[in-house]
Amino acid sequence: MTFKPNFQDFSRDRRSKTNVRRKEKYVGFRDEEEIINLIDAVVADRGMDRSDFIREVIRKRLADLSFFSEKTKKALGVWEVEP
Repeated sequence: MTFKPNFQDFSRDRRSKTNVRRKEKYVGFRDEEEIINLIDAVVADRGMDRSDFIREVIRKRLADLSFFSEKTKKALGVWEVEP
């Protein structure tokens, strides 16, 4: 699926697996060239694109900070270690 941006509104709707609409917004960022090169190497190895990788990393960090349910955390591979 090719994304053609609407330059008046950078948000777009996508259908999730449960057929519920969720609104996505465009977010851009800058980082050091070395970090971007590392991201590019990882995504090339995994067969992903930058956006997929960055979404995954953000979700895992939010799960690590307990912003998601236990079920979602488990699905993302984030478990709390019991003392």
